[in-house]
Amino acid sequence: MEILANLYKEAEKHLLREPRNWSSFMRAIAGHFDAHVAIYTISFQEDRRTIRDFLILASSDPKTTDKYMAEKIYRHQRVQETTMAVLEPARRTDVISDDEFRKLGPLADFMIPHGMFYVIAVPAVLSDGSFATMTAWRDEHQNDFSELEKQRLALFMRHLMAILNESELLLSKPEPDVSAFGKKWALTVSEIEILSALLQGMSLKDVAEHSGRSYGTVRWHVQNILEKCQVSSQKELLREFYRLIR
Repeated sequence: MEILANLYKEAEKHLLREPRNWSSFMRAIAGHFDAHVAIYTISFQEDRRTIRDFLILASSDPKTTDKYMAEKIYRHQRVQETTMAVLEPARRTDVISDDEFRKLGPLADFMIPHGMFYVIAVPAVLSDGSFATMTAWRDEHQNDFSELEKQRLALFMRHLMAILNESELLLSKPEPDVSAFGKKWALTVSEIEILSALLQGMSLKDVAEHSGRSYGTVRWHVQNILEKCQVSSQKELLREFYRLIR
């Protein structure tokens, strides 16, 4: 109970004041669990099997999680899908053995070299049907997460959900014109959210700070938007947007 009390204090210390200090919070939590930790929102297509969008709110290891998104590795994330299906905390080893995990192709080829061998995910359902999830991971030279740590993470996630506004976790719902433009060019939810911020005059740095993403992740999303919309600059992108909505 003392460990949980300390975790609750860390959450309240860093997250119950404005602006929220996510980086300090994530470092503190990673230290408590001797593991890297990320908090993200994930949504699925109607078939409930295919990942539609994946938004990282905060991470103690942003270089790895940014690369995870950039290489679209998360779209191979079958272990997480199983976890979401039962809406219960689950370790990777609860779902798939070490030998089976090593044979997962792109997923294992990325995760193992990046120290993501032992993984635990704690999901919580949001009002729009998406999931807020806290995931922690360790490399193969460390020990797997114990049952006690699994329970502790579940209780901590419940506390975290209680002190955060759900609106911070929901995938963005932009204005109708932006949504229509995004649909035309097959933009993802995250890309539409970033486009909406750019249309409000925000810089990439502002978007990163406002959304809880790293600058590199925002820049990567913007590059994807430019490529999909077949333009070469943000100025051309905005011109194309206003041309189409007239």
